[in-house]
Amino acid sequence: MFIKFFKLDEKNLKDYLILVNKIPDIPVNKINLVINKLKTTKKKDEKGIIERFVIESYLKLVVKISNKYRGSGFSFSKLIKFGNMGLIKAIKNIKDYNKEDNFINYLVWIIEGEIIDKIIKEKSKKVLKEK
Repeated sequence: MFIKFFKLDEKNLKDYLILVNKIPDIPVNKINLVINKLKTTKKKDEKGIIERFVIESYLKLVVKISNKYRGSGFSFSKLIKFGNMGLIKAIKNIKDYNKEDNFINYLVWIIEGEIIDKIIKEKSKKVLKEK
């Protein structure tokens, strides 16, 4: 199931959330296996498929994290987009993940960081335009 999550806006947010909730999570006992496969796979096509699988499996996590920032002045769909960018960044830079860390904590850290960075950048652009 491949979701086009950068086409997200307020109009299709409800459909997006329904779709995301249907995606099964990666079982906890399989996470390290999937991550090792992602780190060691040399074939570009195979790596892309695994990356999409992992990204889609954690879209619910992005929604949950994005929900924390709803009072920031940005639409929920925009916050989810920011979080999705963080999730993609985390998976693309999977080599930075240390197996001794909890994978979910790694994802949360990167996703939240991206949301916060984007909020700050967008708000500072707005302030600069007003001057």
